[in-house]
Amino acid sequence: YVATPPWRSVGKCMALAAAATDAFILGMFDRLRYRFWLEFLNLRMGDYLLFERRRNPCVAWCQRRMPSCRRESFFFYEFPVVACGGSAFVLFIVASILSQSDQENRCQSSRHLYVASVYIVLIVFVLSFFGFVPFLEFFVHSPMLRQIHMAMRYYHISETPPSMIYVSDGGVQDCTGVLQLMLRRCGRILLALAAADPEDDLAALRATMKIAVKSKLGSFYDPKDPRRDVSLLLDEFKQNRSQTYLHIGISYGWDRGEHGSGAAGAAGAEGAAAGGGETSARPEAQRRTFTGPQRTGHLLVVKNRLPPSWEDIELEPPLTEAEIIGGASWKEEGEEEESSEGGSSAHTRHASGDSIPAFKSMHSFGLRSGGKRLATAELGGCCCNCCHVGCCNVGPKFPHVANANQCLTPALFSSLCRLGHRLSQDAIELLCQQDCFEEPWEQCVQ
Repeated sequence: YVATPPWRSVGKCMALAAAATDAFILGMFDRLRYRFWLEFLNLRMGDYLLFERRRNPCVAWCQRRMPSCRRESFFFYEFPVVACGGSAFVLFIVASILSQSDQENRCQSSRHLYVASVYIVLIVFVLSFFGFVPFLEFFVHSPMLRQIHMAMRYYHISETPPSMIYVSDGGVQDCTGVLQLMLRRCGRILLALAAADPEDDLAALRATMKIAVKSKLGSFYDPKDPRRDVSLLLDEFKQNRSQTYLHIGISYGWDRGEHGSGAAGAAGAEGAAAGGGETSARPEAQRRTFTGPQRTGHLLVVKNRLPPSWEDIELEPPLTEAEIIGGASWKEEGEEEESSEGGSSAHTRHASGDSIPAFKSMHSFGLRSGGKRLATAELGGCCCNCCHVGCCNVGPKFPHVANANQCLTPALFSSLCRLGHRLSQDAIELLCQQDCFEEPWEQCVQ
């Protein structure tokens, strides 16, 4: 982990997840001609992030001398290349002026200046491909050189990462983020899977698991019965739509020596993190505390889908700050306001008989269709709540909203938040257990 600049907010980094053109060109059509047009037409949607493993001494010295430019660290990194480019440009301008003279000596000087400017440009261009050398690292920070490298399909390969990293949408390869957590051998992973998958085929998850196995980061198994193939577990999750989460086991490493060296079961590692005290099937004399990397992990997947028992739920009012912070449902808020005001004019009746405040009622929410209250599963449309009324309520229905719909209505957004909160409740409760997280058979595996 590295410290990010003050101006690098989480919102700006999250916006890079929408770099769809980069994902297709760099991931699926990684050819020279496609990259050329991507750069020539300026269709790149990713961004370069400053990845300072350690502060450059020259940059730190300049920032101390110029506190007003402390936040503009890019300027200090780009200054050497800008100075070289500026020198070549000045020499070129001077050579052009001298070439207009009739004197022979000035023509000779003009030719030398032209050659010098061309040499400077060529030297800078050639040295830019050696950015992995510490004292040539500033070439990586030039926007023009970065675009040339990107168009030429140049990849920085070294034992240490560069100080500038291009970040784009990784949806073509892994849109889950599980691979990064597997690299760190995390013991417990919670995945909120919101890929466009109305049929619950789990294509994104299956692709991530294939990449993990191909990269030899680990393998996957069914915690209940490891004899079964993990694909059966995914198929059962597809068939059982009432299941709110999917529990998959992870066996880190690839060969037996890697499993056994310096690390043992995740039960020992999790027990050390939780302070110990869990029950194990092995005798107390044989139990040990392991400080090595995790041997096993557990992946809990919460997918964006609507269980059959929730399809008839009527549309609920928008989320409120009090409901999010306090944890009380909108029905409880309505009962509290009803009791505090003590009047029937301050509330209306819900279809199920529950009372809710008038300003939160479905009438004030403006969502009615044919005299009947809308169900949450009937939501479609975009932009504003009035789109849900009548013929404007078109398109894929809740919760499988199309990715092209970038303008969610308040009703859709609020309903998606409520669905995510309810679906993830069981998985989070299981994930936050302080006692042993594994099945009994896992604790007996050496």
